[in-house]
Amino acid sequence: MNAFHQAVAKYRECSRHIRNAYFQPTDNDSDKWDVIEGWQEVDRMLFNWMVLYPNQLQPTEHGHSHPQIGLRITGHGATAFINRDKSKNSGYWDYPTTELFPSDCTLTFREFFDFDQMSPIDFNYVMVEISESKNTDLNGRLALIEWQQIEFEKK
Repeated sequence: MNAFHQAVAKYRECSRHIRNAYFQPTDNDSDKWDVIEGWQEVDRMLFNWMVLYPNQLQPTEHGHSHPQIGLRITGHGATAFINRDKSKNSGYWDYPTTELFPSDCTLTFREFFDFDQMSPIDFNYVMVEISESKNTDLNGRLALIEWQQIEFEKK
């Protein structure tokens, strides 16, 4: 495991703990989405200070892929939930292709992802942007890949 991947893994564990211990929406919160939005601000700072700045990388605008953070599929292939729409997150992860292979495309990091924002998070999925795919229809689409099936790389 490379040093950059280890930095991301350290951030992931720290972020999960802080979110689940201190920013978990409860029934006592008047607006649960305010708690989530507050958490997202804290999370961006954690990512910047634990991953980006120590590796001489600059932040990107929230909701955009980070062009200097790539991902490598570690096995022969990775199960992927691919977004039905290109260039945006429509919330529908039902594109017919369900597996990506290491030599078939380039993956760029967008963010960690959980389907349910109101429950404790696990950051089990990594949201990536697909490019340079042999299947050109995949280019520009977002995909979700399980954390265990990838390795982060600084480009």
